[in-house]
Amino acid sequence: MSQAKKLHQALKLALKQKTKTYRDVAECLNLSEASVKRLFATAGFTLKRIDKICEWLGIDFVGLVELMEQQQPKLNELSHAQEQQLIDDSMLLLVAISALNYWQFDEILRHYELSATVLIQKLATLDRMGILELLPGNRIKLIVGNNFKWQARGPIQTYFRSRVEQEFFHHDFNDDSSAMVCLNGMMTDDALAQLMQALEKLSEQFNELNHVQRKLPIADRHGTTLVLALRRWQFSAFADFRK
Repeated sequence: MSQAKKLHQALKLALKQKTKTYRDVAECLNLSEASVKRLFATAGFTLKRIDKICEWLGIDFVGLVELMEQQQPKLNELSHAQEQQLIDDSMLLLVAISALNYWQFDEILRHYELSATVLIQKLATLDRMGILELLPGNRIKLIVGNNFKWQARGPIQTYFRSRVEQEFFHHDFNDDSSAMVCLNGMMTDDALAQLMQALEKLSEQFNELNHVQRKLPIADRHGTTLVLALRRWQFSAFADFRK
């Protein structure tokens, strides 16, 4: 689907959200209702008319574009083979993680030892994988959903447990930028389900904050990892005492 058609679909959605009809648009533009229907069907509105409709609806053009992007299908998970492809190429994994944290081309170049040519090659690979779009001027546009996650027990999680987990927990978690909470109790199935929902909401909040703050300078943002884990479990050292 062309960008023009996507923009017109977003405009239709904006009308619906504002409870406006084609007849209302016709009055706004001083056109017949039939003309408005035809222009929507053919994606024929000029940018000037689209801008006038946006002003009439009380939204700006940037807001309309964001609405358009929200309607596009988003990648929420990579395949096993794609995750393995990242693991097999440390530089590709680095660029992928940087892009997923909303870094742009020049920011990656400033922070890491790689050439512009190599970076373009890695971004082109991620483009083919469906993680991002490499736009003119080497601009990076993520096309993954806000709820993007790694496969459960997939290559990335396995890599984390074998290579990153020990390094991550090699910390006393006793400063203002870290925390660790370990709790133990006796829970019913209903209580466990409630806790699972709470963890899901917390993970959504983490992703939302990461998304909302994406346009702030990198100097104001810091690499942050949140690990959530919950399971039925008893310490193995106690097993010998069970009847």
